[in-house]
Amino acid sequence: MKLIVVLAVILCLLGGLRMDAAQIGFEETFALAEDRAEALKELIPGTEDYYFYSCLYFEQKGDLQKVDEILKQWIKRYSYSTRAQEIQNRLMLLNYQRHPDKTIEHIRQKLGLAFNHQKRQEKQKTSLPNKLAQNLISFENFSEMAFRDYRDLSGFEQRALPLLLDDNINADRRRHLLQQLQRPVGKNLVRLIIADLRHEYSGGFGSLPIHSRLTRAQLDECLQMMPELINQTNFVMAYLKKLRPSEDENLINDQEAMRRCVHEMWLFARQLAPAFNSLKAHLTYHLLDFDRKVGRYNRTLFNEYLKLPRRTNYMNSKYYKDRDNARYLADLGANFQPHTLMRAINNDEELIRDYFSKIFQDEANPEEYYEYIDSNYLNRLFAETKILYGIGDMEKWYSMLDPQSVNQLKEKIELEFLPDCKTTFKPEEVVEVSTRIKAIKKLIVKVYQVNTINFYRENLSEITTDIDLDGLVANYEQTISYEHPEHRRHHERFSFKDLPARGVFVIELIGSGISSRALVRKGGLSYMARTTSAGQLLTV
Repeated sequence: MKLIVVLAVILCLLGGLRMDAAQIGFEETFALAEDRAEALKELIPGTEDYYFYSCLYFEQKGDLQKVDEILKQWIKRYSYSTRAQEIQNRLMLLNYQRHPDKTIEHIRQKLGLAFNHQKRQEKQKTSLPNKLAQNLISFENFSEMAFRDYRDLSGFEQRALPLLLDDNINADRRRHLLQQLQRPVGKNLVRLIIADLRHEYSGGFGSLPIHSRLTRAQLDECLQMMPELINQTNFVMAYLKKLRPSEDENLINDQEAMRRCVHEMWLFARQLAPAFNSLKAHLTYHLLDFDRKVGRYNRTLFNEYLKLPRRTNYMNSKYYKDRDNARYLADLGANFQPHTLMRAINNDEELIRDYFSKIFQDEANPEEYYEYIDSNYLNRLFAETKILYGIGDMEKWYSMLDPQSVNQLKEKIELEFLPDCKTTFKPEEVVEVSTRIKAIKKLIVKVYQVNTINFYRENLSEITTDIDLDGLVANYEQTISYEHPEHRRHHERFSFKDLPARGVFVIELIGSGISSRALVRKGGLSYMARTTSAGQLLTV
């Protein structure tokens, strides 16, 4: 009986049995009639409804032979209609116990069952190999085929090239290998590079792209194996790039980190030959500049800088015209910024005068520097320093200057921010600036807070000290009077405790017809960028 129910469900799902045979009106009459034979008299004999409900009536009575007779007449008149197939399916199921084979064959034909599946053999034996012959797919075999078909390394893909670093290949293939390598990998890479550099027709260090991609440790290894590389410009510049700070460091706000990197570059440059005097001057100058920005004046380093020969108005001509020095003059205009990130010097006289003005305050005479600096220039600067700071015998110092220089010194007006002034402050820090002042009796100090949103919207550029302040009202203003002699220089320090915690401010000093500005930032915003599936993601 369970099998009959299962088969009936299958045929219903396939549409073999119908449940909506006739109009709902007669269905209700037939279902509720006490005498269904009488109900059948309402139907017209010979119609499909008559045949359908007659078959149902005799099925319910159990007279399956009568059903078979009516079904044959029905099929003869209307062929195999949907309702006729439904009665046929029901008849087959009801006849299952008497004729099971006939019923099963009927269902098999209806559902298209073939029963031609084969049993799966889980552990069937086979004589075929289950893995490739290793000698046929080994790297050595493929390498032999590639070397046989090509004179160079054209038979190798890029990812296979590092595997050749351990092979003893000839000079031509070695050079082609180094030309194709994109990453500095492999323990024998440096050995092959040095062997190629020593081979004839080598273009020298820097002639192959892989040279500039070596790590600092690999460059040191190159230098150990081939010390003469220290005299090659391309090697020196490649090494300097490895000493630069990483892109993760904020070089604008962290000047000490930049100073450490420049110091490391300077230590490397010290060992170079005189032919690199331009680079030495470049790095030494910026190291001196970093030091004075934090109030340090390194006299030993300054003396080293003065010993580098260069053609300037203050240099002793006998020194830079000396036969040995003249061959290796330092070019202050040389641009090493792509390698050191530091701008070209061009003119270093402001730094020279600043350091000498610091040194000469404690010196009895300038004779120590006569060898490198023009004596007239040095004596004049020495006397000016003593006069400006009121040190020693003024009559002696004035006698070292000609009348024109004395007048120029008296009339000279100074209003400058000192190099050690910070430009960025934390929100909780107090803004302080130091100035150098001379020949100013009345000084006006103004502080402006910049509306950064409006400025960026209108100008689409960074804020600088050239910002137009005409028409703006200062957020802070103070007038200060001084009684210092006109030939005396004095340093003043200003503190601004009431500035807001965050913002961009312009500090302007005005006196004796000149002005000086400083741009100060308190707090600040920075961002990190990364690429995502939705585009660029910026995190402020």
